[in-house]
Amino acid sequence: MKKQAVLAGVSSAVALISVIALTVCWFAFNTKTANMKFTAGFLQTQVTLYKGVDFDFDGNLDKTVASGSTVATDTYKKIGTSADGASDTGFSLTAESMFPTQTHVWKIEVKNTGDITGIAQMQFEYPIVIPSELLALSVSVTVNAVTTKYYFCDYIQNWTMPIITNAIEIANGKTGEVRIDLHFETLADLVAHKSDIGLTETGYQALQGKAITVPTLVVNLESQKPKYNAK
Repeated sequence: MKKQAVLAGVSSAVALISVIALTVCWFAFNTKTANMKFTAGFLQTQVTLYKGVDFDFDGNLDKTVASGSTVATDTYKKIGTSADGASDTGFSLTAESMFPTQTHVWKIEVKNTGDITGIAQMQFEYPIVIPSELLALSVSVTVNAVTTKYYFCDYIQNWTMPIITNAIEIANGKTGEVRIDLHFETLADLVAHKSDIGLTETGYQALQGKAITVPTLVVNLESQKPKYNAK
């Protein structure tokens, strides 16, 4: 069984729809009884959104060395954390302005606050008419150190991109992490990728400097099939 958690909206915020009750049962046999036992578990999520700190927007985030450490790590600014099981968190994946070759980076942490392991996969959704400012963009999604790149212009006739196949297994009480890179492609690179991108050169130029919000990012959180041992 599964439920969807909506993580980012086009015109609204990162919304989070919390999850389901899952009931499983099994039989336990011994020499005295043959009873049916029941256990109940549920999936529930909490989302924290971060924006990457990158002074030149080249996709290589600024580094920070924490106090007492010698290791430099990527720098993120926390945007907000959803209330546990909240239906609307009030924040979105928005770049205030974008220009060709620039990359804006976000990190999404998905915490499983339920009491069973969940398997998460993601999918982008947008309105019937894809916003023109997205046609010049690509998005790269990194899960478990594997990056998958998508061009929005490939999905002009579709409402959704394919499910991102890199699933995240999140044990109860644990957190899964996703990195989102939004890249403003050059016109030459776009045309090399696809001859008909749905944009004229004039239209492409008009997109420069615009604020852009990532389409709805839906995470399907599905219960992991449990393994039981009769006792």
